[in-house]
Amino acid sequence: MAVSSPPIERYQPAEAAARVAELRKLAQRLYREKLLEHPFTHALRAGTLSRERIRGFLLNHWTFSLEINTAKSYGYHRWLPFLKRHPEIYDLIVEQLADELAHPGPGGHIRMQIPLLAAFDLTEEECAEAILIPEARAMIDSRVRMFLEGPMAEAYAAGLSEGSIGQWFGIWYHALTTHYGLTPEQAAYFDVHHEADTREHESGRAHVMGNALVIQACLEDGYRPERPGFTLESSVQLAADLWELFLDGIMRRYPG
Repeated sequence: MAVSSPPIERYQPAEAAARVAELRKLAQRLYREKLLEHPFTHALRAGTLSRERIRGFLLNHWTFSLEINTAKSYGYHRWLPFLKRHPEIYDLIVEQLADELAHPGPGGHIRMQIPLLAAFDLTEEECAEAILIPEARAMIDSRVRMFLEGPMAEAYAAGLSEGSIGQWFGIWYHALTTHYGLTPEQAAYFDVHHEADTREHESGRAHVMGNALVIQACLEDGYRPERPGFTLESSVQLAADLWELFLDGIMRRYPG
């Protein structure tokens, strides 16, 4: 027997804002449990995480930081009809893309990783050719696929993590400059992302707030979980679980 698709739901602004607020609470709780309280993070904060595990993280994370922004650029094209009808969201997404891809200069944020990689005897060339651990590949491909196939609201629901990731990057910056001998310039990638993800900054709004506004606009325009097995809540949950899986993989596959 055929299963009918769920109906499209169109929310009033207050209803949409309330739904997004609940999604943000879910994201904050999950990322506190799975990322901020992970053994990897405890060791990083204490300065006891091995340089081999930090190197493994940087080697595997480089591809994620590159490909997620490439996927967002594809989403800009894919959802252009929606963006034409919502110019305020168009401006917001272009602002985010410009921040990631052009700030503080050509190449954008990922070029800020060059001195960070060098501090752990890595190069961009090595990262580009690296065979990733399966946990890293799972995180990358799952998140990219959301932008290639999923509804806009679900892709951006996964991005509600950015506030917590920004907090986490602040931990990285403090740990690297306090315990691992890096200069502020070498660790600047984490400091810049901490700022971009969590608060207003020179290049625009905090990314976590931008993602929330995108979801709210999608709910007001009309949303349904068109892919069986996916919802807004499951998108938030999956993104958090993938980060936990990635850190589990680093702890298991690189020496302590």
